[in-house]
Amino acid sequence: MTTAQNGDGPVVVVEVAGVKCRALLDSGAGSSYASASLLKKIGAKLQHSGMRKIEMMLGSVNRTMEVYRIKLQSINRDFEMEADVTKVEKPQLMMLENPR
Repeated sequence: MTTAQNGDGPVVVVEVAGVKCRALLDSGAGSSYASASLLKKIGAKLQHSGMRKIEMMLGSVNRTMEVYRIKLQSINRDFEMEADVTKVEKPQLMMLENPR
């Protein structure tokens, strides 16, 4: 996994529990995220939750974050991996323009 020079990583199509999704690969990221709607759709089980301090431009906030374990597969099924992902409630944080 590599990250492009401008900060945007490559986007790939993967399957998570049979659902095709786009994933942004960023080898420099400290965490992985998934939308709440995807986690609900696949019936993902909560691994753990805990308080985290979220830093933003206008300040910081403490919030309980939920972490789930998911299995990702390549579309041709020649690669799979498990990942712990943090649930993101706001869909606009996960939106990505379709390049086609």
